[in-house]
Amino acid sequence: MTLQPFAVLLVGAALGSKRGALAILLYIFQGASGLPVFANPPFGGLAYFAGPTTGYLLGFLPAAYIVGLLAERKWDRRFLTTAAAMALGQITILVCGFAWMAAGLGVKAAFFIGVAPFIAGDVLKIALAAVALPGAWRILRSIEAGPTERV
Repeated sequence: MTLQPFAVLLVGAALGSKRGALAILLYIFQGASGLPVFANPPFGGLAYFAGPTTGYLLGFLPAAYIVGLLAERKWDRRFLTTAAAMALGQITILVCGFAWMAAGLGVKAAFFIGVAPFIAGDVLKIALAAVALPGAWRILRSIEAGPTERV
């Protein structure tokens, strides 16, 4: 279990669909370029995308976009709707990861190896990301205000 999905959901909600997806695309590009940003450093580079986690990594992009789009449609105004938007994003990540694993392992193995063990942790990450969102907004406002207006 990693905190990558937590970050993806939070980035999508805080930055919106386009900037959130772009931030995640840059993250994926960094890892593909060889920087040790993925869950199992020092492994990185394009070879990392031949492994079992490729589907999850690729799922980060549509997940950030979906969460960001729902946030732009004001799903980020209350905890329950924020959590629902993030749940949809997390489901997107799981579906992409599952599909990738199922292609190599079969459906049953992919579910029991790549989905089932992570459900409880994913629920916790969704709740934590929804709680952390107002703090992310404060940080963004501070950055956008510039150095002279920061408190």
